[in-house]
Amino acid sequence: DQPTLSDLFTDSSFPRLKKLNLDACFGLKQLKVSCLALEEFTLENCFQLHGLDVSGAKLKTLQVASCFDAYCDKSWVKINAPSLRVMVWEYNAITENSSLENLVSAHEASIGFFVLNEDFSVTKLRSVSNLLSALSRLHTLTLEGQCVEVLSSRNYIANLMHPFDQLQSLELQTGFNKHNLPGLAHLFKCSPALHTLILKILNDYKIERRKWNKDLWDMPSSEEQFWESQSQALKPLLNNLSVVKIHGFLECENEVSLAKFLLKHGKALQEMTFFSGHCNYRDSLRRQKIRSQMMGFSRASSNAKIEFL
Repeated sequence: DQPTLSDLFTDSSFPRLKKLNLDACFGLKQLKVSCLALEEFTLENCFQLHGLDVSGAKLKTLQVASCFDAYCDKSWVKINAPSLRVMVWEYNAITENSSLENLVSAHEASIGFFVLNEDFSVTKLRSVSNLLSALSRLHTLTLEGQCVEVLSSRNYIANLMHPFDQLQSLELQTGFNKHNLPGLAHLFKCSPALHTLILKILNDYKIERRKWNKDLWDMPSSEEQFWESQSQALKPLLNNLSVVKIHGFLECENEVSLAKFLLKHGKALQEMTFFSGHCNYRDSLRRQKIRSQMMGFSRASSNAKIEFL
């Protein structure tokens, strides 16, 4: 019998295969890849995929993007790769089950999900938790594509992931609003040794974001109160965080509140940089006033420098 695509990539069929790239395999529902010599594997645009099993003693780079059937209620992924260094898992539908084993060498990862109608079932949230927990030894992590929204789900509290004890750099891409604060706080708690935080705010202009009000100088907002309530739990992070970069900065209440909190409690903070887009003249005057006010925020670190770009 001739092997089908789903079970073609075995050691007996390809004993010397080092690099494999599969793209737009329409109709593919299950795939098993187990080639001992394989070092790089890329799988993209397999929207009907239900199950993926990848194993390889020499696999160093794994990239899976825009895969899995979002409507399948029995989807799964299984990965066993002790030599894996880099993992890219972007814009995939959340599988019902995730089993990632022996990722002891994983150093860098980029994770993102395509979420259909914000269907955050407990099973899928546990699957996300299992995936992230398997990557707990990472040094560099990028989270995008609704990751923070998933972690902010009220059902997620029962599915806590393992701490990223060795994580040095964390990049978050998110539509930054008050509903995402629990997810952000959870990530910060799980990253006690973090050195660099990069926050890329995806500005959805359909959603109105409250501008920072100068009258809040002496009257804390609900966002400020939330972060202050987290100060004790976030102490390990605040004692290590050195660099903060916020892209898409529009001087809105939620981002200013976070910046104020990190300045107030970040004992190791060296630099905080804000990258903002263009604005009209009238808006630029308002923003300039807010920036001046931010320069006056109290700082736990005398070495902390603030820069607007």
